[in-house]
Amino acid sequence: ASFFLAFINHIMRRDRRFLSAPSLTRPLLFIAVIVIITITLTGGIGGRALGSEAWGAKRYLGLFGAVVGYFALTSQRIPQHQANLFTALFFLSGITAILSDLAFAAGPSFYFLFAIFPSEIAYFQAVSQSSMVRITGMAFAACSVIYYMLLRFGLRGVLDLSKIWRLVIFTLLVGSSMFGGYRSSVILILILTLTLFFLEGLYRQYYLIFLMGFVLLTGIFLWGFADHLPLSVQRSISFLPIDVNPVAKDDALGSLEWRLDMWKIVVKDVPQYLFLGKGYTFSGTDFFLTEEAVKRGMYQAYEATLISGNYHSGFLTLIIPFGIFGMLGFVWFCWAALKALMRNYQYGD
Repeated sequence: ASFFLAFINHIMRRDRRFLSAPSLTRPLLFIAVIVIITITLTGGIGGRALGSEAWGAKRYLGLFGAVVGYFALTSQRIPQHQANLFTALFFLSGITAILSDLAFAAGPSFYFLFAIFPSEIAYFQAVSQSSMVRITGMAFAACSVIYYMLLRFGLRGVLDLSKIWRLVIFTLLVGSSMFGGYRSSVILILILTLTLFFLEGLYRQYYLIFLMGFVLLTGIFLWGFADHLPLSVQRSISFLPIDVNPVAKDDALGSLEWRLDMWKIVVKDVPQYLFLGKGYTFSGTDFFLTEEAVKRGMYQAYEATLISGNYHSGFLTLIIPFGIFGMLGFVWFCWAALKALMRNYQYGD
């Protein structure tokens, strides 16, 4: 819808041209062409909502939506005086994820909210059969505010002791992000923070001593009290060399083991789909029967995932559906995007 309005606006007013960034549009259009060729040669997109026995249309729509969304978002330049407003709307919209958790916690009287907010966010609460309750929505909401704070104030601004409230809020948000039980959230925040630490040149100032002290105190706290934290938090930090509750450790290792088992099987299919991927389309009947077999203990837990193509691996999720050309297109786009980001960081406003 946004792209359509921008296109009409461009037709009506010739001075309203789309922003030109050929280095980014070329790999995006290349990926779109590879996807279209794959769809054509693998039997179409299917679509459960359209009554087809073949499923997978939603992923294709998501992929094409991402390409169209790029052109929609870059249809015009954001006015500099509105930059803070637009970035706040973009990142802080993630706060709405917590409403799914609140709707589930409030009970059936509030389940009507799932007509608006995604019910799958409350999935781990609904299926929890142990003392470990993973509050996914709160974790997503906390991460969205963390990203906005780093964007709005920079790491230097967050660590500014004259405005200590920022550091306090940031620390509480990092803690809240761990209640989802996702190790990836903690790792991503660490990578992002360290990247900004070097890009902003903080290692040349007293911030280095401050950071080392903060890491040391955090390490001492986790070493002594990690096993007293909520189980979902322990699951998030289970990749660290510290002792955590065996329930959290086993749950985290279990999710890793079935991924590794699945990857060992899927990687054997790479030569088969090296030049022409299998696409996103899969049999809905096969998927349903396999899920039922998994529930009855006849198949391994990852068997249904093999059919749907959700491999939980960036490399396999690219090369199996779209082959080496889809993989190269994505790497090309990532490289072009990184160059554009660095140039904007160095020379932009």
